[in-house]
Amino acid sequence: MRNHLASDAVAIIDIHIQRAGVIAGVFNPAWEPGRDYDVMEAFFLAWAAAGRVRASDLDAVIWSDMSKLGRSAARALGAPHDSASWYAEQT
Repeated sequence: MRNHLASDAVAIIDIHIQRAGVIAGVFNPAWEPGRDYDVMEAFFLAWAAAGRVRASDLDAVIWSDMSKLGRSAARALGAPHDSASWYAEQT
């Protein structure tokens, strides 16, 4: 929807957005996109609004920076791993 209609009323929560949200303290590390997508989307949209930026612009900057950062550096900053096993380790 966002890409086809240029809408900033939705968010695309991928691993880069998830990692950045956890690192920034916006997302609870226990949240899983498959289970908590709606709350993650709401928090992401609120994050963009608080920064007075379009959600699509925040997404693009995060995606670019997180993809350059690399998985090991992101993990060192506290970002979740790509697998559900990380969540199991947190409980």
